[in-house]
Amino acid sequence: MKTETAERPRRRKHGSAKRLAAILGAVLFIAGCIPVRLSFFDGGTVSYEAVLWGVTNKHRIACDKELGMGYNAGTEVRVLFFTVYDSDKFESKYPQTGE
Repeated sequence: MKTETAERPRRRKHGSAKRLAAILGAVLFIAGCIPVRLSFFDGGTVSYEAVLWGVTNKHRIACDKELGMGYNAGTEVRVLFFTVYDSDKFESKYPQTGE
C-alpha cells in the first residue's frame, strides 16, 4: 500500500540576489570609509587615508632662498582621488639675515 505524500511547493527566493548585492555593496562602502592614520617624519605631517577619501594635515620643514628656514603648513582633502581642497602656505620661522 502506497501512501501518497504531498509535494511541498518549492520556495522561490524573490530578490535574494538583489538583497545580497545590496548587503555586499553596503559592506564595501563602509569598508571604503574606514581610515588609516599615517604619520610622516618630515616635521609633523599626519594623513588619514581611506579608499574613498583622504585628509592630510601638512606640516613640513622647508627652506626658501628668500624667506629662510620655516615650514609648509596646510590641509589637503581628497574625495574619490580628486583633490577638492588644498591650502598650502610657507611660514617663515627663522628669517635669513642679509648677506
